[in-house]
This record gives sequence, C-alpha cells and structure tokens, in this order.
Amino acid sequence: MNACPMIDAAPSAGEILAPGVSLALARYRDRQVRDVSYDVRLNLSADPAVPVTGRIHLCITLADSGKDLILDYAAEAEDTPKQVSVNGSACTLRLHREHLIIPVACLREGVNEIETDFVCSDTAVKRTPALTYSLFVPANARYAFPCLDQPSLRACFRLTANLPEGWTLVTNTTPGTESKPLPTYLMAFVAGRLRRHETTSGLTVYHPEDSPLPVADLDRAATLSAYAIDWMGAYTGIDCPWPQTDLVLIPGLRYGGMEHPGCVYLKSERIILPPEADETAHYRRRNALIHEMTHLWAGDLVTLRWFGDVWVKEALANWATDKIVASLPQGGEPMPRLNRRRIAAALAFWERCGGHAVIRPLANLNEAARLYDAITYQQAPMALKHLEQVLRAEPFRRALRRFLSGHAFGCAGWDDLKAALEAEAPCGSIDLEAFERQWLRSSEWPPGL
Repeated sequence: MNACPMIDAAPSAGEILAPGVSLALARYRDRQVRDVSYDVRLNLSADPAVPVTGRIHLCITLADSGKDLILDYAAEAEDTPKQVSVNGSACTLRLHREHLIIPVACLREGVNEIETDFVCSDTAVKRTPALTYSLFVPANARYAFPCLDQPSLRACFRLTANLPEGWTLVTNTTPGTESKPLPTYLMAFVAGRLRRHETTSGLTVYHPEDSPLPVADLDRAATLSAYAIDWMGAYTGIDCPWPQTDLVLIPGLRYGGMEHPGCVYLKSERIILPPEADETAHYRRRNALIHEMTHLWAGDLVTLRWFGDVWVKEALANWATDKIVASLPQGGEPMPRLNRRRIAAALAFWERCGGHAVIRPLANLNEAARLYDAITYQQAPMALKHLEQVLRAEPFRRALRRFLSGHAFGCAGWDDLKAALEAEAPCGSIDLEAFERQWLRSSEWPPGL
C-alpha cells in the first residue's frame, strides 16, 4: 500500500529519533517507504505471567535505499533484538530510544524482507487467565512487535497464532489470510476461551465463556449495529468495506469501544445493562454501538494521515451517530435534544478545564492521548453540523462521498475533507477559511453555538 505523504521538512536526527513516533520520523519514512506488509506469528499461553512472543516477517518497499530504515519497537531492553534477518542475511542493528535502525548497507532499492522474533509488552497486549487481546491505539503496536507505527503507512496483515487447547483467535480477517490495508493502530487480535454467537441480524458476537451474557441482549446490540452499517452504506453510497464485521465484547475494556475493522471491540459493561439501568446508560450503549460502526467508514476506510487530525474521524463518527439515532424506527431521539446533549458536554468541559481550538498541533504520537477530550468528541461534531446546515444537506452528503471514495483504503486529513467540501459547495454558500478560523482554530466558544 502506498504511503500517504505529508509535507516535506528537513528535521534533525534528534527530532527523527525522539522516543515515540515523531512527526519528523513519520515524514522521513513517508518519503522512503512505499509498500508494507506484515506476517505475524504469535505464541500465546493461558498463563498471564508468560509473555506473548512471536516472530514477524515484514515486507517493505523502499523508494530510497540510500538511508537507514528506522523501525519502531519499545520493548524492554532485554527483549530487544540485536540482530535481524534482512533479505536473508544477518544484520546488526543500531538501537536508539525505542527504535531499531537497520543500516543502509543491509538494504536494497525495491522490496526488502525483514524477519525477527519479538516479545510483547503489557502496554500493547492485555491479559486475563481466559483472554488475551491487543490494544494498539494510538501508537502502541510498537510495544508488541517491530513496525512502522504511524497511521500514514497502511499495510496488509496476516496473523496466525499457536493457541492453548480450547482457545479461539479473532482478528481483522480470517486468521492466516491477508487483511485489507490497515494502519498499525487498527490491527487487532483477541484470543481466549470465547463463546461465539450468530445473531439474528447476521453479525457474529464473541465474548468470554466465563462471562455468559443474555442472548437477547447480544441480538439487540447486533441489530442496532447492523442498522448503523446499513445506514452508512446508504448515506455514503459505499457498501461496508470490510469482509467481516465481528463484534467482541471485552469485560473491563479501557474504552467504550474500539473500531478495529472486522474485529470491533466493545466494553461488555457498556453494552450489557442490568434491568435497573437508567436512561443515561441506555444512551451510552446506543451511542457506543453506532459510533464504532460509523468508524468503519470514517477512520477505517479512510485513515488519518496524522493523529493531529484525530478530531476529523471522531467528529464525523459522532455527526453520523446522531443522524442514525435520530432516524431509528424505534427508540430514536430528536436531533435538537441530541444537539443539546453535545453542547452541554462541551460547555461542562470548558468550565472544568478551559477551552482550546479543535485543531491542535501534535509533534509526537506519544502525546496523542491528550487530543481525546470533549472538544474533539462533542464540540467538533457541532462544527460539522453547522457546516452541513450552511451548505445544505445534499452538497454536504456529496462532499463526504467524494472524501471517502477518493481516499478509500488510503489516508487523508482536514485539508482533504475541506477540498471535497469546496468542490461540492454551491458557489458563494460559505467561506471555508472563515469557518476554519472561527470554529476550528479559535480558542473562543464558537459563534452562535
């Protein structure tokens, strides 16, 4: 898969090799790397004290073989390889601040094949006696295995595993087959003693055997997910772009959900509610299910070029979530009330933490977590709703279709969405530069919100 190049820069070696994944390193590799694929073999134990290990085979095409190749790997020092196989020959690595540096002398122009063993850190792989699962967002795949851990370098993954007896493996596609191109943060696997439930809506739901769940609740969750998938397909004119859409319910998941294509995670406690659950809990369940399905298009089909634009995928997902909720044949909610919910949540954040612009710089992916707040999740969708109101519904819809189809299985950012909006906007209907200044780059509360 081709890289999604970013703006040229002339960074220093210190910027490129900073811990984490710096913007300078991402730009360096965008100019150097063209096509990437990963073949990952995992060794899993039922004992959480036994580390997850494996072997990885990377295929990387270099447009410029005159520079060192820098891989990301943030394992403990004792677990970091000192040598790897590069194009069939042993190559001694230089190790520097969470990076494996393959010297230019080991590389060749065109396709390069790299093989090495790895040990996964608990930062990237979570364990219980009955369950092992990855969680790589935003740049934690580098804690699992050597990789190019930036969203602009989408790659095809093939994953297999040596499993304990009675365990099941769920990943983005059928284990052992090649996935469609994904960034590393969307690659996922869940393994353990899993119960598989084929729901009445046609989606498959997995959950740990030691956490039995009511079948009616599983069917209800899948029905709502399937409705969101159908809505997104109809609205965008793009059928669900992933060959499988399995849901995995995980007790104690750090987030409400995570949109890995083909292997969508959902926090069990958010989805399976007790009879006494209040209206807020039902609202959060509905939104969690729909939000993750909308990401199969906004975020998965088209990935961010850089996480500084994380607000784009989250704003699109929550904008679409509200559209879908308002359209539900049963149990929907009027759009004015949904808007009031988001405005109230954003205002509460402003009062508690102070406001800031929607668009913020991000120099390194190890700082990306700070971008996930109520301004990204609540205020930014309201900016898109304002934009849709000014442009009118149909031009906005055509612009989103243009954006998604034009960058399918690639990556993009706000500038690309803005270009699609400019192409579809009626002449003189909106000044997008003024919109950007007032709604996205200003640290003041948006006008008229």
